Amino acid sequence: MTNYKNISDYIQQQRKKADLTQEQLCQVLTAFSPEFGDLDPLAVSRWERGKVEPSLNRQLEIIRYFGDEPYQIITAAEFHSKNLPSIDAMNKLLVARAKFKHYLGAHPYLPQQDLRYQQVCPPDELADRSCQHLSHYIANLSFGCEQWDPQYLQQLQNTESSLVSYYFYFGQLAGHSYALRVKPKYFEQLLHCEIDETDVKPEMLALPSEPAGLYIYSVYAGRIQAINQIYQHLFKAIANDPSLAQFGMRVRRDIAHVMLESIPHTLEALGPPSDNIELGIKHQGKRYQFISCRIERLALLNSPVLLNILRDD
Repeated sequence: MTNYKNISDYIQQQRKKADLTQEQLCQVLTAFSPEFGDLDPLAVSRWERGKVEPSLNRQLEIIRYFGDEPYQIITAAEFHSKNLPSIDAMNKLLVARAKFKHYLGAHPYLPQQDLRYQQVCPPDELADRSCQHLSHYIANLSFGCEQWDPQYLQQLQNTESSLVSYYFYFGQLAGHSYALRVKPKYFEQLLHCEIDETDVKPEMLALPSEPAGLYIYSVYAGRIQAINQIYQHLFKAIANDPSLAQFGMRVRRDIAHVMLESIPHTLEALGPPSDNIELGIKHQGKRYQFISCRIERLALLNSPVLLNILRDD
């Protein structure tokens, strides 16, 4: 695959390869996507000369028009984009919005500076033992409203359908990512809260070769500085598996919704109301124990969150 220095370089090369004038490119882009409703040939000229850079959404649509995967082009080490928020900028946003310290500061023994975790995946004795800690984590996070049986979690994570990792810092469990490939029928039922997360059985899970929705049970980083490492593993697995068309999760904390703000998503269901300011998530002026959200594959692949994480890899 050809590497490009920036979007200006990409547009110039691809337009010439397609034998289009700047005016013709303007016309085809306008017909291709609503993003280019007010586009004129002068704007295309300014893009190619590097005078201005199209918005990130327009960059994604331009790359899609030419038949390339945006995340592959934009995350290349040589590609520079002024309109893609930096990792530092995104981390500053997370820090500013982290009103509850419980889930980003529950490990006072961890250093504040950059750190790398040891990743452990099932089947592994250490991963099996960590199911007990994950059970405690959810019980604490939900103030006892949810109880996950450790043996149940262990059974599911040791299937072929799991995308599970535990992260350790000098032997201390400091983060996790727990997700399962679920057959489309049951994935929809989970999203709409027709079945609970603890009702999922192994026969409801999809094998690696089968179409599935990836249901993300829980993600925890321990420190903001380690978020990238955990999301790298999860998002790279998603990017490399085209059989995963959709993703779903129950968002239980306001800080988790900050991450979702950078990814187009739809609200599918609301959990029970919460009268505890530290429990659940605020939505339209009211608090709920959780909200259930859906993310389309294309939206995730084209989101600033994933593009930055893949660039940082």
